[in-house]
Amino acid sequence: TYLRGVVPSEMPPSWHPEALKAQTVAARTYALYSLAAFPRAMESSVADQAYKGSDAWSIAANRAIDATKGEILTFRGKLFPAYFHSESGGRTTAIPYVWPKKENFEVIESVKDPYSVYSPYQNWQSRLSPWEISEAFRKAGYNFGEIRTLQVLKRDPTGRATVINIIGSPAVKSFDGN
Repeated sequence: TYLRGVVPSEMPPSWHPEALKAQTVAARTYALYSLAAFPRAMESSVADQAYKGSDAWSIAANRAIDATKGEILTFRGKLFPAYFHSESGGRTTAIPYVWPKKENFEVIESVKDPYSVYSPYQNWQSRLSPWEISEAFRKAGYNFGEIRTLQVLKRDPTGRATVINIIGSPAVKSFDGN
């Protein structure tokens, strides 16, 4: 029942049946791994898996769910955290750069993603004023006053920021890229 609300929320039901099956197996595995590793309620957002409940149900997704019943991914006999994304930016990032405190399954490594060039989200921009950035940090419990500079101090092999320095009028602090 959970997957019936997840699969069509994560992938358009109009996509190829085999793609829906692959998404179903990944979503099932991710849910089982997450609940076993971190017993808690899962978020119904991209923090875990998008979930729109019975409003999202579709015949195509339900067929994929039924066709893959019981299928999961494992690595060396253990449940595998089947992370997935909607857009990689052309290359995925290895787990230690994204979640340094999570178990590092060496099979999850950085790979090229030639299909992301077809994504409508491949290229995007976001412009924030220094005041908007300061305000967002203030709401998160940090007071930088007027932000003067953002510096990328370290990057992972894909070019993504892993350490960022924020220089404000009364404070300077480093944050991880996430």
